[in-house]
Amino acid sequence: FNNNINISIDLNVTVPFELDLQVDDGSGSMKITDMKGNLDIDDGSGSLVIKNIEGNILIDDGSGSQTLSNIDGSVIVDDGSGSVNMKNVSGDVTIDDGSGSINIEGLSGQFKVIDDGSGSIYVNGKKWINKD
Repeated sequence: FNNNINISIDLNVTVPFELDLQVDDGSGSMKITDMKGNLDIDDGSGSLVIKNIEGNILIDDGSGSQTLSNIDGSVIVDDGSGSVNMKNVSGDVTIDDGSGSINIEGLSGQFKVIDDGSGSIYVNGKKWINKD
């Protein structure tokens, strides 16, 4: 066997518009769009793009950037490292973050940080300061 061979796979999965989705991904980028249903994502590493979702989102992410937009529901993120960017979230956002910047614009609900190891946090254009 030749040890210099790299093998990769790209998957495009189409599911019904209205469906709860659970994803367990070791590594690699992921994009989830245009769904009505709750998302439960366990991601080891790689970038996440999630947009146009009607439902609640739970993300457990080891590393990699996260970009969420147009979310009609609440979001809970447990993030090891990497930036978290959200735009237009109608529900609450709860974050447990190891490191990386957090920027949230257009948040209609409440914002809560369980833990923030390092990195700046901005919510609706204002620097967030933990008052606990």
